[in-house]
Amino acid sequence: MRAVAAVERDREFGVIKGAQALTVRLAIPAEEFERLYSGSARDVITVAESGETVRFPGHILRTQVSHEGVHGRFRIAFDSAGRFISIARL
Repeated sequence: MRAVAAVERDREFGVIKGAQALTVRLAIPAEEFERLYSGSARDVITVAESGETVRFPGHILRTQVSHEGVHGRFRIAFDSAGRFISIARL
C-alpha cells in the first residue's frame, strides 16, 4: 500500500509535552483499505517529500474511512517514544 506523504513537524502541538506530528496526504481507495480493515495488511507505508519512508499502523485510519476509502490531508500525532496519540483530518 503506497500513498504520497508530506511530513512536517507540528509546532502547534504544545499541549502534550514532547509530542510530534506528521502531516500526511493519503489516497487509499476503499478496496485497498479493506485489506487493512480485514487484517491482511497491517501498516501504511508512505514516502515523505524529503524521501524518507514513513510507516504507521493502518488501524489508526479507521475513524477516517469513507465509502471512497481514505483520502485527504491528515495530522498524525505521536509521543517522543513514537506511540500514536491522535489523528485529525486537516
